[in-house]
Amino acid sequence: HVPWPGMLELLDALGREMCTTRIMGSGTLTVASVGAGRAAGAVIGEFHPEDHLAAVLIGLEAGAVVLDGRGRASRWPDEGPFVVVASGVAIRLGAMVRESVERRGHDL
Repeated sequence: HVPWPGMLELLDALGREMCTTRIMGSGTLTVASVGAGRAAGAVIGEFHPEDHLAAVLIGLEAGAVVLDGRGRASRWPDEGPFVVVASGVAIRLGAMVRESVERRGHDL
């Protein structure tokens, strides 16, 4: 319920790229929105399978890419923030998350 390390830096970087951001109350709904085609990407502070696994599977089935906080493809992100993103913007958003976390001095 507080920004995860690098979140504020990521929001700032997304704003400079003219991206619209939303902070929703449900990480599961946020991730599922990518699979439903309603969002280009979702960034969540931590992966909790009991909350996020079903939505991650929906995204994967719809062709989304799941990245861990280091920008590596993962079906089960284990540390830090993770990204579920449409394949066309996966490389850029993954890099932005990694850079934001690294800028904060946190090693994932």
